[in-house]
Amino acid sequence: MDGKVASTASGSCASNRRIATLGDLQQQQQQQQQQQQQQQQQQQQQQQQQHQQQQQHQRQQSGTSEKRSI
Repeated sequence: MDGKVASTASGSCASNRRIATLGDLQQQQQQQQQQQQQQQQQQQQQQQQQHQQQQQHQRQQSGTSEKRSI
């Protein structure tokens, strides 16, 4: 009896390990996708910041030109 119990226990451990490795792979893929999404968001934010800086620069130029015209 003891031998049979031990063999079934080790067998279930092996099957559990296989399931765990599959789950780990899926988690890793999800994490990589999340990281890629975060990188894309950061790039979009940087582009927005650059655009805002350009707008501010144009406003300053228009402000100085108005003063000169007066």
